[in-house]
Amino acid sequence: MPQYELVYIIPTTLADEEINKTKEEISKIANEIGLKIIKEELLGKKKMAYGIKKVRHGNYYSLVFDGQGDQLEKLKRELKLNHTVVRSVITRWQPEKVINSLPKEPRKLKPKKEEEKIVTEPETPKIKVSLEDLDKKLDEILEGNIE
Repeated sequence: MPQYELVYIIPTTLADEEINKTKEEISKIANEIGLKIIKEELLGKKKMAYGIKKVRHGNYYSLVFDGQGDQLEKLKRELKLNHTVVRSVITRWQPEKVINSLPKEPRKLKPKKEEEKIVTEPETPKIKVSLEDLDKKLDEILEGNIE
């Protein structure tokens, strides 16, 4: 029998008793439909990317179970009728694919290539000049071109 994962969101605005009641209702519905629950997990309180029904924060829950197509349709229908569940999604659960897709060894980062220098002007050789020679050169320039 294939395994599926149900992820659903309950608003954080509800009281803890209502949240627990909703979790129990969903588990009860899944058992009544004939789904075999493998794992239930709280994924945490998170801020949603966008508001749904004026709700910006939610408690995310995961429920992994065995089931068939007709049972999934019944579960989807019941989740739509439950007004405390803001959003839900059911996906095929394949933990072996997730584990096998992970890299066995950490990737080695390639060293960065040295960045090529962008040459805007040709480099001129630097010549050391004394202050006296510089003063003489300035005097020559200023005396000859003042006209």
